[in-house]
Amino acid sequence: MKHNLKYFSIFILTVLILSSCTVFNPQSTPESTPVPVVEDSGSIISQGNLVPKDYMYLAFPGSGHIEEILVKQGDQVTQGQVLARLGDRQQYEANLIAAELEVENAQQALDDLNTAADISSANAWLGLLDANQSVIEAEIAWNNVDTDEYQETIDDAEIKVSDMQTELDDAQAEFDKYANLDPENPTRKSAETTLNEAQDNYDNAVHERDQLTIDLQRAEANLQLSQSLQTQAQRDYDSTRQGPDPDQLTLAQMNLDTALAHATTAQAGLDNLDLKAPFGGTVVDVNVDQGELVGTGKWAVLIADFSEWYVETNDLTEQEVVDLSMGQSAFIVPDALPDLQLNGVITDIADMFYIQAGDVLYQVRLRVEEPDPDLRWGMTTEITFNP
Repeated sequence: MKHNLKYFSIFILTVLILSSCTVFNPQSTPESTPVPVVEDSGSIISQGNLVPKDYMYLAFPGSGHIEEILVKQGDQVTQGQVLARLGDRQQYEANLIAAELEVENAQQALDDLNTAADISSANAWLGLLDANQSVIEAEIAWNNVDTDEYQETIDDAEIKVSDMQTELDDAQAEFDKYANLDPENPTRKSAETTLNEAQDNYDNAVHERDQLTIDLQRAEANLQLSQSLQTQAQRDYDSTRQGPDPDQLTLAQMNLDTALAHATTAQAGLDNLDLKAPFGGTVVDVNVDQGELVGTGKWAVLIADFSEWYVETNDLTEQEVVDLSMGQSAFIVPDALPDLQLNGVITDIADMFYIQAGDVLYQVRLRVEEPDPDLRWGMTTEITFNP
């Protein structure tokens, strides 16, 4: 029994010694595995979706029954091409015809006003030319009499009148001596003949003098008149050069503008019955049927321009977007095509933010360079922006 106890005590002591060595020996502690340090590459990684260059859900601006659908899914269309039409067009077409007639009448009235003004101006110009010619002729006539020589002729005529007056007085005195004689008396008849000749000579001298004076006065008066008429003709012509009467012209232009506005409204009403492509592209979907009654709340055709592909981000935060800039490049990998890496360039950074799960986010748009034919609208992508 003691022998067994001795061996048990030795066993316990040995265990304690070994335990002590294990606790206090530093070499017995296993080394920890170091955590690898991952260096930050400076790239920003974001998620986004593929979108075409442009797309639009097209709806009629008014209500009506679908009369005609001119395209189907997959059709290529050009800008301005009619895609579908509403019916009940008769009233709109009648309104347009009436408006176009109103425009035609208003335009004709304005043209007539301008034409009348042109005719008036032409007549005024001819009147001015005639007045100028009259002034020239009057000046020539005046210059012919407004001379010293002509004045001497008048003075000579005045002297002749005076001389003829003296001869007439003498002849009258001589005749008075025999006036009471028999009319057949030769002496009386001779005196009477001399008196008549003196009277004729005097009358002729007066007439000649008066004619010279009248010609002088007529030339002066004619010059003054022609100059006054020239002034009036110039004033008339100047007034016509300004065109039609301003008030009449304003009224005619207002009538035309009103008619054009009516025509524009009528044309817009008719155009609203046609659904047209705002840009060239592909018909993605047609959402109406022929004969269906549609309103402004239902889109009819979806078109998209697939000539270019873009990616629009959906998770860029305010902390990340400040490190991006226009023209910055990026790598784009579609989730559905993980082996495909595309190059992209930032073309737009939104100014407006939106809130998502409490985060302030900004949408960034990138153009895909050399897109792959397998790309599809809406595909999810991972974007790695190059620093």
